[in-house]
Amino acid sequence: MRFRTFAIVFCALLSCASISNASLILGDHSVDASIQSPSFDLTGGPEDYTLSISGGQLSSPGSVLATLTQDGGSDDPNIWVTNGFGNDTDFAWTDYHVVVKMEHPFNLSNAGVIGLFDADGNPLPNNWTATPLTLTAAVPIGGQYVGYVDYQGGTAVPILGELDFTYKISFTGYSTTTYTQDLYPTPEPGTLVLLVCGVLGLLAVRRRFA
Repeated sequence: MRFRTFAIVFCALLSCASISNASLILGDHSVDASIQSPSFDLTGGPEDYTLSISGGQLSSPGSVLATLTQDGGSDDPNIWVTNGFGNDTDFAWTDYHVVVKMEHPFNLSNAGVIGLFDADGNPLPNNWTATPLTLTAAVPIGGQYVGYVDYQGGTAVPILGELDFTYKISFTGYSTTTYTQDLYPTPEPGTLVLLVCGVLGLLAVRRRFA
């Protein structure tokens, strides 16, 4: 969708050294109804890959799924997941919570925000932080391994703006693995108050005419 130029350059620099030797293959991939105009791209190899995902998020949560198949090469691939999501919800974002799920053990690290943009594509102050910054192991939950990355901002992502962020997944090679990313943007407090007031007002009207 509106994935910014320097974010794409960031991906290219990570992967250009050995694109022709890639042994990790992007299989079936999909998004749920909350993500519009999705784009997926896997480059790199044989050990370091970049999975670029972009789209417009209409509501919270959103979900992204991709099947990754290893075809020889590295036994321990690293995947830099770089995301560019436009804020197509009806509230500004002050935080962004990402849940990563795979069938096998993995680690998360190197999380950070690449860029922040307004509705016209102009850069905004990038004062966001991310946790975890260092290596964190996913934990087994309900037959899957689950890891978390929390992005906290000072400057909110405005409606029709965009947040570009990244993190690194490291895992021991498997023939096929399914990667799921659940996305939870958080409304800024003022917007949240308006949303709650709107819901309460609607309930009051319904009771009045019930």
